[in-house]
Amino acid sequence: MRELRLRMRQDRDGGAAAAESDPTAGDKDLVEATAEYEQTVSELQAQQPK
Repeated sequence: MRELRLRMRQDRDGGAAAAESDPTAGDKDLVEATAEYEQTVSELQAQQPK
């Protein structure tokens, strides 16, 4: 899915400009997954005995 969105964005923006930018910029799925990962890590660290 991500590759398809990238190709569509490249076609829309003329290709070269989009290829130079970060392909994950504006990727809502990546942002959500990162936030969920960080939350899970924080919860697991809080459960660790000190």
